[in-house]
Formats: sequence, structure tokens, C-alpha cells
Amino acid sequence: MNKRFLPGAAASGLRSLLLLAGLAATPALQAADAPRSDGWQFELDNDVLARERTDRWYTNGVRLTRSVQRPSAELDRPSARVLTLGKALLGASVKDESSVFGVHWMLGQNMYTPRDISRADPQPNDRPWAGWLYAGLAVDGTRERGSLLGWTGDFYQQTELKLGVIGRPSGADGLQRLVHDKWTGSTEPAGWHWQVRRRVGVQLAHLRVMRVGDKQSDSDRVGFHVGMSGHLGNLRNYASLQAGVSFGWLKGRNPVFVISNEGDLVIQDFGSRAALSRPVLFMNVSSTLVGSNRFIEGNTPYGRSAIELKRQVHAWQWGVSWAFGASKQWRLVYAQTARTPEFSSPAVGADEGLQRWGTLSVNYLLH
Repeated sequence: MNKRFLPGAAASGLRSLLLLAGLAATPALQAADAPRSDGWQFELDNDVLARERTDRWYTNGVRLTRSVQRPSAELDRPSARVLTLGKALLGASVKDESSVFGVHWMLGQNMYTPRDISRADPQPNDRPWAGWLYAGLAVDGTRERGSLLGWTGDFYQQTELKLGVIGRPSGADGLQRLVHDKWTGSTEPAGWHWQVRRRVGVQLAHLRVMRVGDKQSDSDRVGFHVGMSGHLGNLRNYASLQAGVSFGWLKGRNPVFVISNEGDLVIQDFGSRAALSRPVLFMNVSSTLVGSNRFIEGNTPYGRSAIELKRQVHAWQWGVSWAFGASKQWRLVYAQTARTPEFSSPAVGADEGLQRWGTLSVNYLLH
């Protein structure tokens, strides 16, 4: 581990955390009649869940999230302290432009492998082995309503900070071997000793989309969103444009489903409970400009791979959200995502085909 990096990472993480808290804090949190809700989300990305059932490149992502909508000092002290800190730091500059919906605490892990996981030798012409273990904090909320081409809507925002480690301390090698050996009987991954070298990672991301087509009535069946996101850190840097459509009994607040980069699983908007208590279909597209990606460009025991990072990547997605249980406290989300190749390789066929993965999310709302 790079010891000289740790103080800088800690300082950067602290500044990001304060910024994150500041974006969350608004006077709207103090409203006496504001509803409070909390719950858990378990999310799984895996390429085996996709149509082609491959086992390559971005092969697995998992995240457990504890979410609280409008936290109170009595019941949700850690979340409330984050928001209070942000309000104290920014003071009058916060104003009333936002209405915070949620604070989210998460723990997750990603895995990346080359196309052929049975090889124990270096594969410099393919994506390197890599793991990413992280803890994170996110806030989400809405801003004032606006209009676009005659359609009215509001702005949904989500800001997220992740702190973690890549390389052997991520535990990705041990978990994949366990799953393949004990649970699935799949090919044994033989090359994890060539994974990217360890490094402390700090990532800050912000998503902002405008939801259009909100009719605030029972006749609302279709909703649209357009927006952008940016990700900064010492592991990945990229910016994306997003667009999507939702179909269902939306009742005036379109739920947010957007394509995210692998592992950056978008936390669904707790403010859309009326829509999310019913079946919702969604489709999305995105275009991403990539500045850097250490999971592709990072150093390994054999040096850097011979592949080159592609600077523009496109993706599309479809999925369904379905609530169940007597009081609709449980919700299942399933999505299929396809993405154009992230790298080019001097080896013939090494980068052919789309990256595909499926996402399965189980959500439980306590209140």
C-alpha cells in the first residue's frame, strides 16, 4: 500500500464527505409533517444473469445499502448529524432550493476478470484481474419544479462518496473462487495472482436528472428523464449523459432508473413510493466520456496491460420493478444492461462483443 497516499486520501475523503453533507442539508428537513421511511436494499450485478451468460470483464458487483428518508435526530442520529453538519457549514447559502429525501450507507464489492479465467499465466492483451471493496455514503433529493418543451417536472439529484481499496485486500479473488467451487461448479479462476496492485481508492460522484411528464394525477402512465452524471477520483474519471422512459401507474412522480457504470448502482428514489408500489417498466440509454479507469489501466505484477482505454462508451438498458407483499414493503427490480467495449486490444477478438450483465435488486421498506 502506498503510505504516502494515505494522508492525501484521508484529506480528500474528508473534503468530499463535507461537500456531500452540504449538498444534502436544507431547511426542508425540519418540516414537522415530512414523512420518514427507512429500509434496506441488496443489489447484485452479474454477467451470468445476462442473456449470453458470459464470465468476463465486469463479472460481478454486489452492494448492501441502508437507506433513511428524512432522518430524524431521535431515530437516525448518524444520518441526521451528517445533514446538520452540512447545514452548519453552508448556512444561509443553502436556501430552499432542495428538498432532501434520503441518506444512504453502503458496503459493496466489484470483480473484473479477463475473458479466459482458466489461464494462470499473464494476459496482457486482455482486461486485467481486479477487485474493488468499498464503503460509501450517498444523499439524494429533488429541486424545484421546472419545464422542458411544455412538460413539467422536477430535478432529482444524488451525490455519493466511496472509500475503499483495490487489489488483493478487496477479497475478490477468494470470493470468486468460493462461489465457483462451492455454489456454481463453474470454471476455477486461476489468474488472480496477476490482479492490479493494491491502492486506496476515493471516488465522488454526482447525478442530476430532470423528470418530465409528471402529471400529478392518477392518469399519469408515462414519464421521461434526461440528465447527466460525473465521477471523480483516483480510480475512475468519467462523465455521462442519460435519457430514459418509465411506464406504469406513476401518479405524478416518475421513479428514477438510470444506467450507471458497473458497481455504481443507482439508489432508487424513496420519494416515488406511490409509483414504486406498482409494476413499472423502464428503458434507458447513456453515452459516456472516459478520462481514466485504473481497473483497465492499473499496474499489475507483469506491468501494464497492452490494451488501450476507449474514450467513448455507450450503453442501453431495460428492466422492470415489481412490488409485492400485503403492504407492498418488498420490491424486486430486474434489469438487463449492454455496453460497447471499454478497451481495444492488439489480440484478434480479445475485445469483440458487447459487455452484458443483469442486475437484481431486492428492496425492503421498513416504514
